[in-house]
Amino acid sequence: MYDEQYEAEKILNEQYLEELDDEVWQMESLWLYLDKRDEFSKQYSTDLVKEYYLDHPHLANNVRNTVRAMVQVQDVEPLSSLIMAMTSLEVLTKNVLLRPFMTGMLHNGFLAELITKQVLSQNGLDRFNNLLYWIIDEHLADREGSDSSDIKFISGRKTIWQTRSELQKIRNEVIHKANSCSAQDAQNAYDLFKQFDSLTTRLLGSLGLGYSMDFDKDIITVTAKKQSSSQPNFTILESLSLKSSSAQQYNEPPMDFDDEIPGW
Repeated sequence: MYDEQYEAEKILNEQYLEELDDEVWQMESLWLYLDKRDEFSKQYSTDLVKEYYLDHPHLANNVRNTVRAMVQVQDVEPLSSLIMAMTSLEVLTKNVLLRPFMTGMLHNGFLAELITKQVLSQNGLDRFNNLLYWIIDEHLADREGSDSSDIKFISGRKTIWQTRSELQKIRNEVIHKANSCSAQDAQNAYDLFKQFDSLTTRLLGSLGLGYSMDFDKDIITVTAKKQSSSQPNFTILESLSLKSSSAQQYNEPPMDFDDEIPGW
């Protein structure tokens, strides 16, 4: 058990440092490492994933900022809405999904940080699809009921991966070529982020984690959820419409005492 894990990390460590700039090799090495891990190692890596989330509880706040901007311009400017939606999706995928899980896959802390930073600095998201399939199948296979590579986009027949790739191209052409986009493109980008946002929240739930709101500072944090809690996990998008219990109480309409007390 230990020998396989040690051998895998040794291979990854030695060759990665020698071929740091070889992007294709980076991903192949990561999969070579994963293939050599046993059940004990998988269980241990789950603990590391949870540890990363709890050590970096504010990792979703940047996404929340761009999501707020996405909502504000959704009905005003499709082009801006699409850019904000796809930017939010990219940061959500890399910082909230991939970074904790990649760190958890590599037991050497320094090596994990080195590889994660190098790999996630690459442009685009399609290159990470196989890794995302693995993460979803590992944690949500029973809940999703289908292969993760075939999850359908809620507004069409294509998969979320195909839709994301197409919308990413539109976003790049908007940014780099000053092209325009349609209102439907913007709506699709909004819906796609919403779907990935929900998927990420369910993944957190599978780890016993979820988002919490600090209303005084208006920030979102990742926290451990009590097993006895019946409160459903909310998404980043849903967090924008949440209000503190004190604010809700303050905003309730005043009681009409004339109706409540007969004879007055």
